[in-house]
Amino acid sequence: MPVRWQPPIPDHRRYTPGFYDRKPDVVKAESKGLEARLLDLISDAAKAGDRCPTDIQLMDALGLLSQARLAALFRSLEESGQLTVERYKSFRVATVAETGLRTREKGVRKRRPSAPKKYMGEGI
Repeated sequence: MPVRWQPPIPDHRRYTPGFYDRKPDVVKAESKGLEARLLDLISDAAKAGDRCPTDIQLMDALGLLSQARLAALFRSLEESGQLTVERYKSFRVATVAETGLRTREKGVRKRRPSAPKKYMGEGI
Protein backbone atom coordinates (compact mmCIF):
# COMPACT_ATOMS: atom_id res chain seq x y z
CA MET A 1 0.00 0.00 0.00
CA PRO A 2 1.51 3.37 -0.95
CA VAL A 3 2.26 5.79 1.83
CA ARG A 4 0.19 8.94 1.71
CA TRP A 5 2.20 12.16 1.84
CA GLN A 6 1.56 14.41 4.83
CA PRO A 7 2.90 17.89 5.44
CA PRO A 8 5.71 18.23 7.99
CA ILE A 9 4.34 18.22 11.51
CA PRO A 10 5.79 18.49 15.03
CA ASP A 11 7.69 15.41 16.19
CA HIS A 12 5.23 14.22 18.84
CA ARG A 13 2.49 13.92 16.21
CA ARG A 14 4.72 12.30 13.62
CA TYR A 15 5.42 9.30 15.85
CA THR A 16 1.90 8.90 17.25
CA PRO A 17 0.14 6.26 15.15
CA GLY A 18 -3.38 7.21 14.14
CA PHE A 19 -3.10 10.78 15.38
CA TYR A 20 -5.09 12.16 12.46
CA ASP A 21 -7.74 9.45 12.71
CA ARG A 22 -8.87 10.30 16.25
CA LYS A 23 -12.43 11.48 16.79
CA PRO A 24 -13.21 14.68 18.76
CA ASP A 25 -15.03 12.73 21.53
CA VAL A 26 -11.95 10.53 22.03
CA VAL A 27 -9.79 13.63 22.39
CA LYS A 28 -12.25 15.10 24.94
CA ALA A 29 -12.28 11.83 26.89
CA GLU A 30 -8.48 11.78 26.94
CA SER A 31 -8.48 15.36 28.23
CA LYS A 32 -10.88 14.51 31.05
CA GLY A 33 -8.64 11.61 32.07
CA LEU A 34 -5.56 13.83 32.05
CA GLU A 35 -7.38 16.53 34.03
CA ALA A 36 -8.32 13.98 36.70
CA ARG A 37 -4.74 12.70 36.90
CA LEU A 38 -3.38 16.26 37.11
CA LEU A 39 -5.82 17.07 39.91
CA ASP A 40 -4.76 13.89 41.74
CA LEU A 41 -1.07 14.81 41.44
CA ILE A 42 -1.68 18.29 42.83
CA SER A 43 -3.93 16.92 45.61
CA ASP A 44 -1.23 14.44 46.62
CA ALA A 45 1.37 17.23 46.79
CA ALA A 46 -0.99 19.37 48.87
CA LYS A 47 -1.76 16.49 51.28
CA ALA A 48 1.97 15.88 51.75
CA GLY A 49 2.59 19.60 52.33
CA ASP A 50 4.90 19.83 49.32
CA ARG A 51 5.26 22.55 46.73
CA CYS A 52 3.29 22.29 43.51
CA PRO A 53 5.23 20.08 41.07
CA THR A 54 7.08 21.85 38.27
CA ASP A 55 5.93 21.70 34.66
CA ILE A 56 8.61 19.16 33.81
CA GLN A 57 7.64 16.89 36.72
CA LEU A 58 3.96 17.07 35.76
CA MET A 59 4.68 16.49 32.06
CA ASP A 60 6.72 13.39 32.92
CA ALA A 61 4.03 12.05 35.24
CA LEU A 62 1.25 12.64 32.69
CA GLY A 63 3.26 11.54 29.66
CA LEU A 64 2.88 14.88 27.89
CA LEU A 65 5.35 16.24 25.36
CA SER A 66 4.05 19.78 25.15
CA GLN A 67 4.09 22.45 27.84
CA ALA A 68 1.20 24.16 26.04
CA ARG A 69 -0.91 21.03 26.57
CA LEU A 70 -0.18 21.16 30.31
CA ALA A 71 -1.12 24.85 30.40
CA ALA A 72 -4.40 24.01 28.64
CA LEU A 73 -5.15 21.35 31.28
CA PHE A 74 -4.49 23.85 34.08
CA ARG A 75 -6.69 26.41 32.32
CA SER A 76 -9.60 23.98 31.91
CA LEU A 77 -9.38 22.94 35.58
CA GLU A 78 -9.40 26.59 36.62
CA GLU A 79 -12.36 27.41 34.35
CA SER A 80 -14.35 24.49 35.74
CA GLY A 81 -13.70 25.73 39.28
CA GLN A 82 -11.91 22.59 40.49
CA LEU A 83 -8.57 24.32 40.98
CA THR A 84 -7.30 27.78 41.86
CA VAL A 85 -3.73 28.64 40.85
CA GLU A 86 -1.67 31.59 42.05
CA ARG A 87 1.30 32.11 39.75
CA TYR A 88 4.54 33.68 40.86
CA LYS A 89 7.82 34.26 39.08
CA SER A 90 9.37 30.83 39.61
CA PHE A 91 6.63 28.73 41.24
CA ARG A 92 2.88 28.36 41.68
CA VAL A 93 0.56 27.64 44.57
CA ALA A 94 -2.47 25.51 43.74
CA THR A 95 -5.61 25.16 45.85
CA VAL A 96 -7.95 22.22 45.28
CA ALA A 97 -11.51 23.56 45.55
CA GLU A 98 -13.09 20.27 46.63
CA THR A 99 -10.91 19.78 49.71
CA GLY A 100 -9.50 23.25 50.29
CA LEU A 101 -5.98 21.80 50.41
CA ARG A 102 -3.21 24.07 49.21
CA THR A 103 0.31 23.33 48.02
CA ARG A 104 3.14 24.86 50.01
CA GLU A 105 4.51 28.23 49.04
CA LYS A 106 8.14 28.51 48.17
CA GLY A 107 9.60 29.90 51.36
CA VAL A 108 12.94 30.63 52.85
CA ARG A 109 14.21 27.69 54.82
CA LYS A 110 14.83 28.30 58.46
CA ARG A 111 18.48 27.89 59.26
CA ARG A 112 19.64 26.43 62.48
CA PRO A 113 22.35 28.35 64.28
CA SER A 114 25.69 26.64 64.19
CA ALA A 115 25.85 26.57 67.99
CA PRO A 116 23.26 26.96 70.75
CA LYS A 117 22.71 30.53 72.03
CA LYS A 118 24.35 29.87 75.36
CA TYR A 119 27.65 29.21 73.56
CA MET A 120 27.43 32.13 71.12
CA GLY A 121 28.67 34.85 73.49
CA GLU A 122 25.52 36.92 73.96
CA GLY A 123 27.19 39.94 75.61
CA ILE A 124 29.77 40.57 72.91
